[in-house]
Amino acid sequence: MKKWILIILMLAFFLPITGCQNIKIHSVTSRATGKDRSMLLTAHNEERKKLGLQPLKINNKLQMSAQKHADWMAKSGKLSHTGDGKSDPGSRIDHEGYNSSGWGENIAMGYTEISKVMAGWMHSSGHRDNILGDYTEVGFGVAYNEDGTSYWTVNFGKP
Repeated sequence: MKKWILIILMLAFFLPITGCQNIKIHSVTSRATGKDRSMLLTAHNEERKKLGLQPLKINNKLQMSAQKHADWMAKSGKLSHTGDGKSDPGSRIDHEGYNSSGWGENIAMGYTEISKVMAGWMHSSGHRDNILGDYTEVGFGVAYNEDGTSYWTVNFGKP
């Protein structure tokens, strides 16, 4: 018993000075609203309409995947397609039960307005290709951490 107490005391003393205190876990202070998602859908479909493409429709499973990933990015402070548990977009989409014949993902960080994040994506060939791609459904996620940094995720799919 004394041995365990000694180990616990040593851990309590040494862990704070070994660099563990540098790990910062952010909290999510807010998320996208229904209005935000509606505006994002409109913005995506306006770009598609310019080329005569069919409009995207919201899918709740893609929505869950996108929001969970945006939350993870906001909590971790990382902008990455690789997420919690080293997940990739396809595995996150599959995890929500969405059966797709194809998927895509756009992410962004730090934008304060929908028009600005859309402009950023449209000026990036890979992101633009997703917005104008052969997809029929979409889900949006936006999360803000406590310092106000925004994290955006869009998951595209085609059943």
